[in-house]
Amino acid sequence: MGKTAIALAVVLMILSIVVFLVQASEGRARIWTDKEDYGPGETVYIFGSGFKSLANVTVAVERPNGVVDKVYALTDISGGFTCTYQLDGIVGTYTVVATDGTNMATTTFTDRTWSVNVSPTSATVPQGGSTSATVTVTASPTGGPEVDLWATGQPV
Repeated sequence: MGKTAIALAVVLMILSIVVFLVQASEGRARIWTDKEDYGPGETVYIFGSGFKSLANVTVAVERPNGVVDKVYALTDISGGFTCTYQLDGIVGTYTVVATDGTNMATTTFTDRTWSVNVSPTSATVPQGGSTSATVTVTASPTGGPEVDLWATGQPV
């Protein structure tokens, strides 16, 4: 076999491997965010894989109030992408759908607010006496953070 035939065979083998890898990654599209829950005003980083190589991806973000915002990304050679979405204080669950026209993937994340209320906020306790307090933790839309509570002080 001549040098040209060997070179051609090598090029064809490399091309077939690249095509195989690109096709293998397509059809298993998935998306995810850098966190499951965000605070109001944070930036959401959205990642994707398994999309078509070097393709335009439309990322639709449905807000809790039903409004749909769109952001766009271009995949790399392996079908992956990264884009961002800026939150603006709408609290609740967001649904994200990404598509390249052939493949589609979905994920969700939440934007919550937390509040902690302590009652009473202060108390005078005589030496050797005691007092109690009520701690209320609320979250919107649901759930709540883990709260550590401690007290310090010296008798007056």
